[in-house]
Amino acid sequence: MRPLATALLLLLALPILATETHKKTIVTESIEVEPESLAALQSQSALIVRARVLSSSVRAFPATPTTETSARASWPIVRTEHRIEIIDVYKCGSNNRAKQGVEINILQMAGRYETADNVFVIADEKPFARGGEYVLFLSWNDYFGGYEVYGRFGTFEVVRKRAIPAAEWQPSKGVRSMPIGEFAKRLRVAASRRENE
Repeated sequence: MRPLATALLLLLALPILATETHKKTIVTESIEVEPESLAALQSQSALIVRARVLSSSVRAFPATPTTETSARASWPIVRTEHRIEIIDVYKCGSNNRAKQGVEINILQMAGRYETADNVFVIADEKPFARGGEYVLFLSWNDYFGGYEVYGRFGTFEVVRKRAIPAAEWQPSKGVRSMPIGEFAKRLRVAASRRENE
């Protein structure tokens, strides 16, 4: 009886396995414009926070003619949505209520999303780890109706109380492995200078 039950389970699983292998994988790579400096990245960001990732899930937004070319108009725009807890705030607009201890949702261009026919993958971006701590440079995205990470350039992982940039770019070399307290001070000083200009 046991071999028959195993055979039936295998027969039932075969169509599922066959369906999985026939899905078309569509790989998207992010194209990011490298900011000319850390100050430029700060200036372009609406919100800069140090935060801990509480949970994550993949979302797919419908493409529009203004966001995608006609050939890709039927493909979803894939993002990973993270629920984060703010640990510290380095830049915040006057109408923003971000402060220590507040939880918000943010979007990252990363993830894998499956439909009945296709698998959509962001190839060069790894979703943030649950429980991970990051300094994030965020911009407001009207289309998504929320904050979105400024890609790899706007991501600094906090590892052993040091800021590790996710992207190797010229301005990040000066802060690579900088103690988080010193990095935070640098961000605050730059933000206060801009406010006083």
